[in-house]
Amino acid sequence: KLIAFSLTTDQTATRRAEARARKLAELDKIRSDATSPADIPLQALPWLLSDGSWGLGGFVALSTADTDHQAHWIGPALQNWKPAELRALETLVRAEGLASRQRRWLQNHPLEFSGNRRKTIQSLLLIPLLLRGQVAGVFVLAASTPITQTDLLVSPDEARARLSQAYERRMTEEELAEARERLEAAVEGADTGLWYYNYRTGKFFLSERAQEILGVSLGHAMPDWAEFGSRLHPDDVERTRLSMSRHAHDGAPYNAEYRYRLSDGEYIWLQVRGRGSWDKDGAIVRTAGTLLDITAEKEAEFLRRDISLAMSADIDLDVKMSTVLTKAAVFLRMPDGALSHVSDGECAVLHSTIVEGPWQKGATHPLQDAIYSDVFFAEDVQAYPDLAASPLAGHPARARMDVGSFIGAPVFVKGVRFGTICFFSPRPLDRAFSELKLAMVRLLAQWAGEEIGRAASVADLVASNALKAANLACVGDAVLTVSKTGCIEDANPAASAMFGWSPESLRSMHIGELMPGANAICASDGGLIPVRSRQDVVKRRNGERVTVLMHVSDVQLLDRTLSTVVITDLTLVKQAEAAKRDFVSVVSHELRTPLTSIRGALAVIDAQAAGPLPPAASNLIRIAKRNSERLVRLVNDILDIEKLDNGKFEVNLKPVSLRSAVRESVTANTSYADRFGVTYAMEIPDEDVVVVADYDRLMQVMANLLSNAAKFTKPGTSVTVALICNGPHVRVAVRDQGAGVPEELRPRLFEKFAQAQNVNTRDREGSGLGLSISRRLMQLMNGDIDYAFEEGVGSTFALSLPLGSTQTIESADGAGVVMDGLIREVHGRERD
Repeated sequence: KLIAFSLTTDQTATRRAEARARKLAELDKIRSDATSPADIPLQALPWLLSDGSWGLGGFVALSTADTDHQAHWIGPALQNWKPAELRALETLVRAEGLASRQRRWLQNHPLEFSGNRRKTIQSLLLIPLLLRGQVAGVFVLAASTPITQTDLLVSPDEARARLSQAYERRMTEEELAEARERLEAAVEGADTGLWYYNYRTGKFFLSERAQEILGVSLGHAMPDWAEFGSRLHPDDVERTRLSMSRHAHDGAPYNAEYRYRLSDGEYIWLQVRGRGSWDKDGAIVRTAGTLLDITAEKEAEFLRRDISLAMSADIDLDVKMSTVLTKAAVFLRMPDGALSHVSDGECAVLHSTIVEGPWQKGATHPLQDAIYSDVFFAEDVQAYPDLAASPLAGHPARARMDVGSFIGAPVFVKGVRFGTICFFSPRPLDRAFSELKLAMVRLLAQWAGEEIGRAASVADLVASNALKAANLACVGDAVLTVSKTGCIEDANPAASAMFGWSPESLRSMHIGELMPGANAICASDGGLIPVRSRQDVVKRRNGERVTVLMHVSDVQLLDRTLSTVVITDLTLVKQAEAAKRDFVSVVSHELRTPLTSIRGALAVIDAQAAGPLPPAASNLIRIAKRNSERLVRLVNDILDIEKLDNGKFEVNLKPVSLRSAVRESVTANTSYADRFGVTYAMEIPDEDVVVVADYDRLMQVMANLLSNAAKFTKPGTSVTVALICNGPHVRVAVRDQGAGVPEELRPRLFEKFAQAQNVNTRDREGSGLGLSISRRLMQLMNGDIDYAFEEGVGSTFALSLPLGSTQTIESADGAGVVMDGLIREVHGRERD
């Protein structure tokens, strides 16, 4: 029997799996082909659109990461979408996309746009593109027919995850590439090599620049630690080992300078820095860092040291200059050097490293025939690494003097152009002179000029010493010459008379023996710091202490810096000041009593208590009364100044309502302002302000400001009084409409007896003490007074006081008071 079987299998699932695999492979290709992060959403859009029967696809960027592609639309149904409809869809996408980082699937969603028109989308899929958890953009898929998730090969959630991962990975790769490029550019610009050492394998990694510095051929094996250590200079091995040991065991950053031997036997100086990584057991695993060739800097450092030693040595100038030229020529890699003097169009070689030739010592050349003529007339270093390729290529001296390259600078002696210092070679150089070499030649020219000028001054100095000594002997003030260690080297006769020591004894003493407070003006090396008009105390031989005024200045004597101390005895000055204060105090007190009686009597007569007065007599009585009041105010001002100068002025600080004080002060001074046809306008807030002040002295200051403003403002105008809270301070500003303060008076406005010269009317006369007293009173109350002027508008004087929270204030007698405002502690006359 023949039995036939028919077997039918469903291949749908297999074919779907194969299609899904191809779909995911396409996504991998998109990710690998993308040249920038912005390419991924644009190339992924057709890929999403082809998965299902979508008619419209788009990508809307929601971050600045894709500013070039804010919205991009494709699809077979794109021609059916009008621009207004696309803009409405983009608005919807932005709102929905920003609201959620999850995909959104909307069915039968109405889309509204201008003109109350609507368009219904059967299927709308929004897939966010995430970058580090934030929405960077939204993929949009729209269809006019219903589409379900089973119709798609790749689910929306999987597409979101894969696309976001690819986008973030490509963004990270680009950021790392940019960071690597910046690092490489920085390293290349700094001429720095990179190195890496693995302690477990003992192998080095060196960047190309590091290999160039160490002379390692590119492509050859890297040196190990043993080979590297064998190339260190013997004097640097132990120091380098200790530095590396501290780094490995103590965790200190590695930073060392040492000499390294190249393959040709020459040593170079290296500056090596690095930071390490340690395992969980605290053992160092690796160190990475930078490598820099500092040979030129080290040679310059050694050259500066050698030149300083040569210049300070007590040797012949010719030997000094020859030594300096020889060492500098070695540093510059130039065979020869010369110092020349130019005078009357002739160049004379004063010092040279050449024994025989056109540059030897004593040789002369016409200036126009010398290769360094341009250097002489320059203001700074001139450098020509290759004369044949320079503006001096046609100079006649180039071939005659056999010069292929040179560097030089003009030399100035005491500000006068003296000559040149030049270094030269018969061969051109293959690279330009470094900034370090230019700076070194500039420094050499400066040193040479100073040394020549110093040598030329010796004769003048010796010749003038006798005259200076004679002049010092005639000076009435004590004059001491002090070394940088504080030892007295010379003293004039007045110093001997002031201190009671002979000039010989003074020359063996230290300045501290005469001045107990000398440490305050001594530098760390023991020398004196220059000061002007310092009041100090000195001690005489008999132990008496004398107040003096002292001036300290530096003086250069050949290659030494000394200090000249001029001391003025203030004994007589202090006595005169004390006598003046006593006189002023006695006279003021003696005047106040009779003036008070006179003012009282005039007030009684003016009130006609003794009977009526003729009009002429009444006018004379009023004038006498007004002048007696002015004299009383003047006496009171003088007494206040005397107390302030002697530190005997006391203030009684208590909480004061500033709003009430301002109102009361304005009321008290209104009648005074009426005499000048002026009114006061107040700008005061409703809220009260409490400060700590002496109420009577605050009213005194306010009266001064208000009366000044009334006197100097224009008749018929007003003076504005404003209370202003400004942070932790409160200000009371008094603005007038006068002509302002003359410019010549402004710098000394708050000094005693400061008055403008053009103020000469009787009604405007004053003592010139008011503002000085007012500022010092405000400072005693922890405040101040300032001012501002506006040309043609007027002046503003403002007092300020600190404002704070409610605190307890200790008054002078120890009683505590509570106030809304500032914290202040007052103990006697000592205040913050």
